[in-house]
Amino acid sequence: PCAFVDPWAAAVIGGIAGVLVVLSVFFWENRGIDDPVGAISVHGINGLWGVISVGIFATGQYGAGWGGVVRPEMVEKYGSDGVRGLLYGDISQLWAQLLDAGVVAAFGFAMAYVWFKLSDKITPIRVSKETELEGLDGPEMGALAYPDFPVHSGPRFG
Repeated sequence: PCAFVDPWAAAVIGGIAGVLVVLSVFFWENRGIDDPVGAISVHGINGLWGVISVGIFATGQYGAGWGGVVRPEMVEKYGSDGVRGLLYGDISQLWAQLLDAGVVAAFGFAMAYVWFKLSDKITPIRVSKETELEGLDGPEMGALAYPDFPVHSGPRFG
């Protein structure tokens, strides 16, 4: 939302995002979701927060007339009809952002689900539990990343 918010709002949005990402990582981890790099939290949860935050913090200084939408009551009240969030007198933008976030989340989940199911049929996505516990450097890359620190007594790769 950087194009639509003041610097103080950007700091608040970033602060909330910093807390959200940590809580989200723990949330998914506690549910057994395999997300070792926190992509769901960083891109999914914080991405949705960024979308929603426009509907809260947008100042109305930018985006006047976008999409051919000009509301006379907003022009009369504020001088223009820019993208304006809840804190600046327009709850309708928050509703639009919430709808957008819901559509993005539903579409993203559905498409990722289909893609990963299809991908798994072509080439299995997961390795066996034994291979995962042994480490993926050898089986996946053909060499050990840390050969001086063996974690098993099995055969060496390379």
